[in-house]
This record gives sequence, C-alpha cells and structure tokens, in this order.
Amino acid sequence: MNKPIVSVCTITYMQEKYIAETIEGVLMQEVDFPIEFIIADDCSPDNTEKVVQHYVDNHPRGHWIKYTKHKKNQGMNPNFVWALNQCRGKYIAICEGDDYWTDPKKLQKQVDFLENNSGYEACITNAYIYYENTGEKSIHGKKRQLEYNIEDVIKRGGGFFITATLLFRNINMPNTIFENNFSGDRALVLLIANKGKVKRLKDITAIYRRHDKGVYSSVIGHKKKLAEIRFLNILLLLRFNKYTSYKYSFLISSTAHNLSVLTLKEMICFKYFKIKYLILLRYLKLGNFFN
Repeated sequence: MNKPIVSVCTITYMQEKYIAETIEGVLMQEVDFPIEFIIADDCSPDNTEKVVQHYVDNHPRGHWIKYTKHKKNQGMNPNFVWALNQCRGKYIAICEGDDYWTDPKKLQKQVDFLENNSGYEACITNAYIYYENTGEKSIHGKKRQLEYNIEDVIKRGGGFFITATLLFRNINMPNTIFENNFSGDRALVLLIANKGKVKRLKDITAIYRRHDKGVYSSVIGHKKKLAEIRFLNILLLLRFNKYTSYKYSFLISSTAHNLSVLTLKEMICFKYFKIKYLILLRYLKLGNFFN
C-alpha cells in the first residue's frame, strides 16, 4: 500500500451499536489519494471487533482498515495518543466510534484547502449534533468564526469545533501534554494551533451523537464533575505553557485564573471543597505560578 495522504483515526470502546456508521462514513469517501483507517479498540467487552471484522472481510475498501484491539484497557487518552502515533499520513482526520461522516467529499475538500493554504495547520467544518434521546438535531458552528489562532484556542478550549470534523497536518505528539486530561481533543487542538491557524469550512460534514454513554454527555448537569474537568483544563494550560517555553504566559495565566474562579464557586456551592483549588487560585492571583 502506498503511503497514505490521510490517516483516519478512530478510537472506540463498547460502541458496537454505533461503529458501523463510523466505518461506512469513512469508507464512502470520494478521494483522489490513498487513505489508511486506524481503529483502536480499547479492549471492548462487546461485539465491536465482529462488526469491524465484517467490513474488513466484505467491503471493497476493507483493506483501508487497520484494526487493533488492546489486550488490556488503556483508558481513553492513552488509547487516543497510541492511535495518533500509528498514523503515517501527511494529514490526520479524527472520527470517534460513536460519531460519523455524512459528506462523501469531506476529506477531499479539507485536503484541497490545506494543500493550497500553507498558513493553516488544520481544517474543521460545521456538523449536526444529534440528540439520541429525542431524535432532534441542531447545527454546530453555523454562527461561529471562520478561523482561529492560538490565542482563540487558549481562551476557548476545544469547544469551538466538533472533533469528528477535524483534519490536521500530522505533527509530533508529546505524550506529557495529554496526561490527566478529561479528553485529548483539547490538548490536540492546542498543539495544532501552536503551529498555525485553524480554518472552518461552512459545509456540514458529520454527525456528533449526544447520548447517555457519551464522554461529554455523561457529565452534563453534574457540577461536581464539571468542576473537576475545569481543574484538569487548568493543569493542561499550565503544561502547555511549559511546553511552549512560557510563550503565552499572560494569556494562559488569565485564562487559568478565570477557570479557577469558576471551579471554586462550583465547589463551594456543592460543599465539595478541596484545598488544591485554593492554593491554585492563590498562586494565580499572586502571579507566581509561571516563575
């Protein structure tokens, strides 16, 4: 097989109900370049492997698929980093095992853009959010800005795009940036935007499925957990600050401080107080955290 232009990276765990749509969305892509399809199964105890193997054995493009099932559960972020490091393509596209693509020209459009625009490191699109419990859909990204730089990403985190729409230039993945995060996409987009701008195309190319077993959906309404997530995002910003030799210290410090204030309010409200938040807030206020 020729070296791929695009590596599609899919992580999955207990998603036999959804993984077929993910696979079909990738295999239907109309492209003029080679693709490899990395599927990293984090030791699922369900029938995910059988579903994937069916496509490997029976689909005309089944040879695109490179499937690995870990013998032991790695955890979401370690599995994500492992899968990213298997990607050999010039570009990497992400589609988790409960999301799927709806536009057969998604990859071609995004590759064409990045090939012709060297100042951009990544390309995202709009997407539908599908609420499985109600069957309703909403459009994500319709009224959002069309390009982002590193300053935007530091302030916004990863919430300005749907991960299933992301295509980016293959970069080195420093594992330490991904440690102890709630989700690896926030770390990834910081690394990407540090190298160049992110472009949004107006096309709707994917479905992000929101359901009870989803990573983000499972914490909606649980403010204790959301407070922990904010704290992990603060730690991510601090690690990223060190990784960039403190290049964005002022912006990161102010962003982390704002997050810490929100975290403290949530913790106080729910009587779920931990001294580490007070210590963090004190350091940020004194401006000593980055010295």
